[in-house]
This record gives sequence, C-alpha cells and structure tokens, in this order.
Amino acid sequence: MRLQIFAAFAFSLFLTGCFETPWIANDYDKVLSLTTATHDSYSDVHTVKGPSISLSNYTWFIRGFSQKNKNIGDLQIYVHANFSEWAFLNAAYSGGKSFKLTQISRDVGTCSKYGCTLHEHVGIDISPSQLKSYAKSKDGMALKVQGNAGFVTIFIPPEYFAAYLDFAKSSGYKI
Repeated sequence: MRLQIFAAFAFSLFLTGCFETPWIANDYDKVLSLTTATHDSYSDVHTVKGPSISLSNYTWFIRGFSQKNKNIGDLQIYVHANFSEWAFLNAAYSGGKSFKLTQISRDVGTCSKYGCTLHEHVGIDISPSQLKSYAKSKDGMALKVQGNAGFVTIFIPPEYFAAYLDFAKSSGYKI
C-alpha cells in the first residue's frame, strides 16, 4: 500500500513539471515567467509558447509563429483532448463566433481491458487583434471545441492573454 501511495505521489510530482494546474492561467506573473521563446535556426522559425494548462481530460496553451522578422501573425490555441471514443473535433466557437480549427493529429494512447485512451490534437486560429482584445477584456475567452461525438469547453482568462502578449513584446516580437 505504501508503495502505491509513493508511486502516485512520485507520478504527480513528475506531472507537475510537465503541465501547470488550471489556476496558473489566472496568475499573470506565473504565466509571464513560464512563457518561452525559441528559434529554429534551420527553418528560421521563431515560436512563442505560453504554459500548458492541464485539466482532467484536456490540455491547452497558446503559441505563435514568426518567420524571419519576429512579426507574429500566426497565433493558435493548441488543444490536446483525451476521450474514450473518437470525438472527431472539427469546430470551435466562442461568443457566437466560429474559429478556424486545424486537426493536428489523432492517436491511440494506453489501452486496457476497459478500452483505450484516444488523443485528439487541434489548433484553433486566433488573430493578433483577437489576442489583444481578450487580453484587455474582463471576461477572457470561453471556447467550445466540438466534434461529432464529443466536446471540451475551455476558459482562457484575460491574465493569460495579457501575460502572453507582454512576454512577446518584451522579447522583441511584434503582434
């Protein structure tokens, strides 16, 4: 029994390093400190990535890309959702507006006698003006990502958007 408790504790410590808890998204300073910028010298692509926020069956983060000039025009909310059956995520909505969704991948995770965990990865495009608007809003963004057989609902607080935007600006990126 002690071994099981220790294993669960050790696993939770491992996960703490990989994903941030949902309340982190409300903490401007924490989001700012966990946002990163990388540059791939081979493709000359710059990436600014916010921290991954993980809940029970999905993880999300914001990422932006720039080639050559540090002008980030391509912004995406990346969602990794887990289901017991394929949801076939294919649409994203917020405030009555539709957002372009790109399917990134679908794969089968672990399986047991009870079934398999299925992973769906999608990207939801947001414009620089939408990012700035959500950063200034008091409500943030409530986003529903749905498919033919399932959905996830995500809330991104304004503090997350604001910290992401400020990190990008302070790192010399233009949004």
